[in-house]
Amino acid sequence: MRDLKVLTASFTSPGVQLVLRDAPSLSHFGGSPNLPSGIQWPEWKGKRLAFLARVSLGEMQRAECVAWLPSSGALLFFYDVDEQPSGFDPEDRGCCSVLHVPDLPFPAFNASAVADDEFIARKCIGFRRVATLPSRRRDLIRQLELSDEESGEYLRLEPRLLRRARRTGACFFSLIRTTT
Repeated sequence: MRDLKVLTASFTSPGVQLVLRDAPSLSHFGGSPNLPSGIQWPEWKGKRLAFLARVSLGEMQRAECVAWLPSSGALLFFYDVDEQPSGFDPEDRGCCSVLHVPDLPFPAFNASAVADDEFIARKCIGFRRVATLPSRRRDLIRQLELSDEESGEYLRLEPRLLRRARRTGACFFSLIRTTT
């Protein structure tokens, strides 16, 4: 079998990984979105969407510059957690929402309890720069003509790049590739 780590080293791209933290932060999962006045809470089918996360773009950009995102403000993520639509069906339009709003003036701590209007208690997050690999479906990887054994090894390779982050409580579902 070929050494895939060496073979794919030039294919890695920087990414940003969200990491749970105890220190105060402008970015967080759950809690309140702290909507600015004049901004309505997103709704779908007549009910409020659940607030999932607030990402401070300034905090994230300090970990890794993501050129295709604004450099300031915050992104607020909302979703229908009751029906959990996939979003692939055109009838799902509106089941989720992302709002770009001004950032908070100061960071806050984690919360231990969930308020009545919250989906989950506030958990502060930070950001870490990580290395990512392209999907096996990309032409760049297909051209390697990986054997079945090498394909399995390639799938295990990216988690190895992130192993250090995993030991520190990082969230893998929140990886953002910063290049295409």
